[in-house]
This record gives sequence, structure tokens and C-alpha cells, in this order.
Amino acid sequence: MIARIQEENPDLYTTPRESIFRINRDIRFSKDKTPYKTDRSAFIVDGGKKNKSKPGIHFSFSADVVLFHAGVFMPEREMLSTIRHGIATDPKGFRDVIESPDFVKRFGELRGEQMKRLPANLKEAHSKEPYIANKSFYVKTEMPPEVLLTADLPDKIMHNYQFSRPLTDFLGSIMQPA
Repeated sequence: MIARIQEENPDLYTTPRESIFRINRDIRFSKDKTPYKTDRSAFIVDGGKKNKSKPGIHFSFSADVVLFHAGVFMPEREMLSTIRHGIATDPKGFRDVIESPDFVKRFGELRGEQMKRLPANLKEAHSKEPYIANKSFYVKTEMPPEVLLTADLPDKIMHNYQFSRPLTDFLGSIMQPA
């Protein structure tokens, strides 16, 4: 998937080791041998899964569901402030992305837990753009687990990647201003 994404985004640099999440904990001396995770997942972002300064894509495979996410999940405080400021500065550009018919058809709406109480400096911006209160900015789509057994799984992931690209490009532009 990294190689496929790099064909469309040559600036992406990461390796499988930097992208794949740990699948098990050390159970050698534990009585509880249940797995740490029952799914396999990866977060593909420039610099690897620990980089929270850029948006990326996450996918997860399990016996129950195949998940695809794209965007920014729980950025650090300074980066969250930068994202909010960027959305407040260009609310039309933000709305153009999240309200485009293709985006809405594929992902529905932007996701992310919202703050319960807003700081005073965000209240005016929030009245104009409710997503300012989000703590995360991402999209999600699910596929049935049977898709894991098909040869076109990478194509389906790339298709979701392409539909999510306007969001990740917008977030990337406000997170890393030129």
C-alpha cells in the first residue's frame, strides 16, 4: 500500500516497520494469553505512525470488518490549535471539501469527538463552523471482512484513499503552511 500511495503522492516517505501497529504483547510470563489486538492495522503517514504533525490513512483488518480512516486523530494541543485556526481562516475551503457530493456519498460526514466546553476565543468561530470544536478530524468507512479474500483489496483501499485525499490535502496544507 505504501508503494501504491507513493505513486500518487511521491512526497510520502515511510516504511512498513514505521507504519504497522504492534500485533501482540509479550505473553511469555503472563497467565493471560489473550492477544493484545485481534485485528491487524497500519497508519500510513509521512514519517511513520508516530508522526502527528500530518494527516494520514489508517486501515484495520479483522474477522468482523475492514476499516478505513483518513485524516487527523487526536493531534497534540498546538497542532489542534493550528488546525482550528486554519479552518476558521478558510471556512469556505473546508466546507467545499466536506460537503462535496463524492465525499459525502463515500464517507457521510467528518468525524471526531467534540469539546464539551469551548474556550472563549473559539466561541465566535464555532458559531460559524461547528467542526471547530472537534478534537479530531477524520473520515471512516467500513467494508465486509470477505473483501480480505479478494484480489482487489488494494484497489478498494486506494479508491477510499483517493476520495479522502481532498480532506488530507486540506488538513495537510493548514498543518504545514507553505
